Amino acid sequence: DPSVLAVLSSIDGQWDVAKHYDNTTKSWLSYRIGRSYNSLTGINHGMGFWLHATENTTLTVLGDVPATTSITLKAGWNLVGYPSITGRLASDTLPTEADIVSIYQSTSPYVQDFVNLNLVTMSLGNGYWIHVTSDCVWPLDW
Repeated sequence: DPSVLAVLSSIDGQWDVAKHYDNTTKSWLSYRIGRSYNSLTGINHGMGFWLHATENTTLTVLGDVPATTSITLKAGWNLVGYPSITGRLASDTLPTEADIVSIYQSTSPYVQDFVNLNLVTMSLGNGYWIHVTSDCVWPLDW
């Protein structure tokens, strides 16, 4: 069940806002607990998302493991997940159209841009901002 509440059910009551950047419309989608209308209706394994946790928590996600995933990247910035158990250098896994990877870190500077994709090891459970120079598809094996 890809609905926001189902995906985040293991941390029910421990978060209040989830957001995802839609690379097609170049706009933010959000889900706020208690709001009558939410533009973010589902979360899938290829998406990166921001989650406002109201306390320290650990998210556990259940579901079928896909053998392969294709993530559509649109020209410009894309917020994506990394649905693979195998950590890889960004330079080895991203399509050639990718020229910048931005990662969040818990200390300042909170978001760091990398133009040298050999400096970023992508790993399961993390979200990444990927900048691509043109539309492309990123095929990724589990």
